[in-house]
Amino acid sequence: IWSCVGNKMSLGFATGVLQAGSRPRCGSLNSRSARCGTICRTPGCATPMRKVRGGRGVRRAGTEGWLSEEERKEKQLMELESQLEAAVQLERYTDAARLRDEIKALHDDAVVAVLSANFAFYTAFERRDILEMQKVWFRGDEISVIHPLHGVTTGLREVMASWNKIFQVGEVKVTATDVRVVARGCTAFVTCTEKLSALRDGDDREGIVIATNIFQYRNGEWLMLHHHGSPVLG
Repeated sequence: IWSCVGNKMSLGFATGVLQAGSRPRCGSLNSRSARCGTICRTPGCATPMRKVRGGRGVRRAGTEGWLSEEERKEKQLMELESQLEAAVQLERYTDAARLRDEIKALHDDAVVAVLSANFAFYTAFERRDILEMQKVWFRGDEISVIHPLHGVTTGLREVMASWNKIFQVGEVKVTATDVRVVARGCTAFVTCTEKLSALRDGDDREGIVIATNIFQYRNGEWLMLHHHGSPVLG
């Protein structure tokens, strides 16, 4: 269904913002023909609307119960950063230190979780386990992969088929080094160096690949959206 987003906007989920107090809130059902970014059709309400899974009609998303876990996570971080900025401006340094620690704790939790997801990816890679590899990725057609010296492969079925083809080549040992994580809200990316070694035709072959892995927090877990591997030549 489509629902009003009220006077606040979660990054990437709505196209407009209604200033607090500018119009009364509706809280009622509206036409099913509404579209994201349009205005609520209740008389006197100018609230922009967004899509919410399940149900029928149009409802206001004016309570926390209407927010997804991803939106709540993003909203919490944005509110803490806003409070921190205000505390610094007012020279309330004790409050600022507390808020800074809360933001750091949220960030540290995200980094640990992303590192765990990244480790699961390379474990599935080394074990050539397509079922475990599927668990690492988001189950949607927006995912993509760029294997070394290949173009872009998109879509869940195509991405998994590309990994299955790689797994059939033979056993390979994968070691990720120089791992760096950047996490912000519900999105994170990892850069690292992949050291690959394999036995081919009786010879040990080694290679180095610079990789970028992009994750997003979906449905309570960090899942991969994109993997890009660039070989180091020469």
